[in-house]
Amino acid sequence: MSKLVRLSKMRTWIVTTKVTAATKTRSFITLGLIVTVLVSSCGYMNFRLPALGKVGKYVSAKNLLLEGGRAAVNDAVRLLEALATEDPFYRDALTYLGRAYYRQKRYPAALQVMRRAILVNKEDEIAWLTIGMVQLRLGDNQAGRESYKGGVALLSKLAKDGYRGYENYDLNNLVMASIRRAIFQVKKGDSVSPKSLIRAGEFILYRIDEEEVYQAGDKSMKDQMDMSG
Repeated sequence: MSKLVRLSKMRTWIVTTKVTAATKTRSFITLGLIVTVLVSSCGYMNFRLPALGKVGKYVSAKNLLLEGGRAAVNDAVRLLEALATEDPFYRDALTYLGRAYYRQKRYPAALQVMRRAILVNKEDEIAWLTIGMVQLRLGDNQAGRESYKGGVALLSKLAKDGYRGYENYDLNNLVMASIRRAIFQVKKGDSVSPKSLIRAGEFILYRIDEEEVYQAGDKSMKDQMDMSG
C-alpha cells in the first residue's frame, strides 16, 4: 500500500476524532467503512481495471496516478495518451497526462502537454503550477516563477468547498496550508531558490492527491450506505 494511502487513512482518523459529540457515532462508522474500502483486495486501490471508452480511460488513469508507483504511472500514461488522441478536450485529461510525464521526469513533454491544457482552459491551476515547476527545472527561472505564481494564486481561490466537485473539501486545511506556504515563498522573490519552489509545488500536488484519495473513500462509503438503505 502506498505512503499516500497510509497518510490519507491517518488523516481520516484525525478528522474523525475532531467531530462533535453529536456526530461521533456516525463518524466512527464512516471511518470503519472508509478503511474497509481502502484496504479491501477488491477496493479502491485495485485500480488496474479494463478501461472501456473515454470515461473508463480517464477514471482508470486518474486512479493509477493516485496509486503512484512506476508501473502505475506508466499504465496511466498509455491510457491518457490514447484518450488525448481520441478527445484532447475531455475534461482535464491533458493536465493529468502532463502530470504523468512530470512524474516520469519527461519535462519537455510535460511542458508541451501542459501548454495544450492551457489552450483548453486558460485558468487550469494545476497546469500553470506544473508549467512553472517544469520551467524552473529546465532553467527558465523568470518564466517559471511567473507561471508558478499564477498557479498558486489560482489554487488559493479555488481550493475550498466545491473544489473538484467535492462538497466538503480539505476539512483539515492541509491543502490550503501547503498553498499558503508556496505563496509565502513566492512573495520572498529571488531569495527563494528554484529548488525550494519546486519542492513546495510538488507538496501542493501531493496534498491534493491525498485529499482525492480521502474523498474517493468517503464517496464509496456514502454509496455503500445508500445501497444498504
